[in-house]
Amino acid sequence: MQEQIGFPYNQRQGRTPKPPVTHTAANPHRAGHYSGLHPEDQPYSSQEFDEEYDDRFPIRRGSSAMRWTSTETQVPVKHRRVIVHNDPPPEGYTTRTSRKQEPVEPAPQNQKRKVHWLVFLGVGLLIMVLGWIILGSVNSWWQMQQDNWHYGTPRTYQTDQVVGHHDSSTNPSHFIALNLNGKVEVIEVQGGDPAHSIIYPGPTLLGQDANLAPVTLTFTDTTGNGRLDMEVHVLGETIIYLNNGTKFDAPKNS
Repeated sequence: MQEQIGFPYNQRQGRTPKPPVTHTAANPHRAGHYSGLHPEDQPYSSQEFDEEYDDRFPIRRGSSAMRWTSTETQVPVKHRRVIVHNDPPPEGYTTRTSRKQEPVEPAPQNQKRKVHWLVFLGVGLLIMVLGWIILGSVNSWWQMQQDNWHYGTPRTYQTDQVVGHHDSSTNPSHFIALNLNGKVEVIEVQGGDPAHSIIYPGPTLLGQDANLAPVTLTFTDTTGNGRLDMEVHVLGETIIYLNNGTKFDAPKNS
C-alpha cells in the first residue's frame, strides 16, 4: 500500500485549506479564475501590427492570475488595419461612394440643335429693314452732295430765256431762282439790264432741311397764247406764273 500525503485538517475553519497560490505568467489578453496557463493561452507572435504601435500599446508583463476589480469602466479597443495604396485602383474597382452614385450617360457632343424657321424669318426681316435704312441714308447723303455741287449754299439756279420782256435773242432775259432760308424768290433781269429787274416772291418752305431744297425753272406756253409762262419747281411741286407780255403774274392762290 502506497503512502499518501494529505493536508492537515483545520479545526478552526472546519475545512481543508487550499493549496498555496503559485504566481505564474498569465495570458495578457485573458485572465482565468485559477493560476496557471491554459492550453489555449500559449505565447504567440503576430505580425499584424508594426513597430510604431509599440510605444502606444506596450507589452504587458507577467502578472498574477488574480482578478482585480477596477472602479473605471473599461471599454474594449478594437484595432483596424489600414493599408494605403499610392497607385490608382485597378480597372473595374468600385468604392462605396461610386456604388451609391448612378452612372450618368454623357450627352452627345456632335448633336446639332434644331433652329425654328421663324428665327430665320426674323433675321431676314431684320436684315431687310437695316438694309432699307442704310440705303435710304446713303441715298439722301448722295443727293445732298449732288445738290451742293450743282446749286451751292444757299441753293441757287440760273438760266437765260427770251420771254418778250425788253429782250431779244441777242440779249435774253436772265433768271435767278433762290432758296433763302426756306423762302423762294425768283429774280428776272429783263434783256440783261439790271435796271429792269423784277423780284417774284415764291412760297415759304417748311420742314426739316427746307433751306437745302433746290429751286429750278422751266418756260412753257401753258395757255396757248404764244407767250412763254414761267414754271417754278421745288420739293416736287410746280408753281405757274403767267406771262402778260411785260412781266409774270403770280398765281392767285399764292
